[in-house]
Amino acid sequence: MLQEILSGIKRVHISCGNEIVRVENFSPDQKAEAESFASEVAKDAKSWGCYTEMELVNLRERLGIWTAEDEVKYKTDLDTICSLKVTYLDNFFLPSKDQVKKRIISALSTIDLSFTRKSEFWPLSCESIKQDSYFNHLFSSHKDPQGLSTAYRLSIRSESDIRSLRAKYAWSTIWGVCKSPFEIFGQSLNWLNPDQLSLTYWSKVYDSIHEAMEPPPSAILDDDIAVDGWFIKQNRKKQAEEKINILPNIKGGEVFLPVRNIKEQAAILDLNSSESKSVIKSRTRDMLRSTSLDEQDFSDVKRDRAMEQNKRK
Repeated sequence: MLQEILSGIKRVHISCGNEIVRVENFSPDQKAEAESFASEVAKDAKSWGCYTEMELVNLRERLGIWTAEDEVKYKTDLDTICSLKVTYLDNFFLPSKDQVKKRIISALSTIDLSFTRKSEFWPLSCESIKQDSYFNHLFSSHKDPQGLSTAYRLSIRSESDIRSLRAKYAWSTIWGVCKSPFEIFGQSLNWLNPDQLSLTYWSKVYDSIHEAMEPPPSAILDDDIAVDGWFIKQNRKKQAEEKINILPNIKGGEVFLPVRNIKEQAAILDLNSSESKSVIKSRTRDMLRSTSLDEQDFSDVKRDRAMEQNKRK
C-alpha cells in the first residue's frame, strides 16, 4: 500500500472489464477544469428534476423516511459516541475499557444504519450529480469514464487504513526524516491524490499530539478510539476555558457558570484542580444528605474552620 501511495500512481481495477488501469495524479488544471464542468452540470441538474439538499430534507420528512425528530436523535447519538470515546480514554488502562469499546462499536453500527436512512435519495440530488460529473470528467478520455470513476473512488483508502499506515515503521521513518510533501511525493500539495493528502494530514495531526503541552501516554497513540477521545476532551476543555475567559474579572473563591448539557458540565468541572474537585464531591455528598444547608454547614468549611482554630491554640 505504501509504495503505491509514494509513487503517486493508483492501480485501479475495473471489475466489469477485468481491467487494471494506472491512474497518475491529476494536475491542478485538470482538477479545476473538472470542477468547472461539474458546477455547470449541477446547475442544469435542477431543470432535469434533481433535488437541492433542502428539497431532499423536505421530501424525506414528507415520506416519513427521516424526520426532524430523527435528526435530533442522530445528533444526540453522535454526542453520545463522543462522550463514550472520552470515557474509553479515561478508562484506557483499566479492564472496563473493553466494555466501553463494545458500546462504542454498537453505537457506531446504529449510526451507520441511521446515516443510510438519512442519505435516502442522495443519488437524485444536484450535489451527487456534481460529484459524479467531476470524476467522470477527469476520466473522460477513457473508454468507460463512469466505470473507471466508480472504481477509482472505491480504491481510495479509508481513514482507518491511513491512520494504521501512519504508525507503521516504513512510513514513520520517512516522515521522521522529512515532513515535506514535495520531498516525499515529488509533487506539491495541489497535485497529490486523496491517499497522499490523507496520509500527510493524519501524520501532521499526530505530530500535533506529540507537541501538546500535556501529550497522552504513547500507548494511547496506537489506539484510534483513544486518540479520538483525547481530541474530544481537549476540544471540550478549550471551549470551557473560552467560556470562562469571556467573563469579567471576578474576585472570590467560587465562580458559577451556566451549562447547557452534561458534556459542558464535565468539561468545566475538569478545569478544577484536584483539591477543588474534592471539595465539589464533598459538598455534593453534603447536599444529598440534607435538604437545607448554610455555607458554614459544608464539611470542607467545618474542616477548614477547625484547622484554623487549632493553629490559634
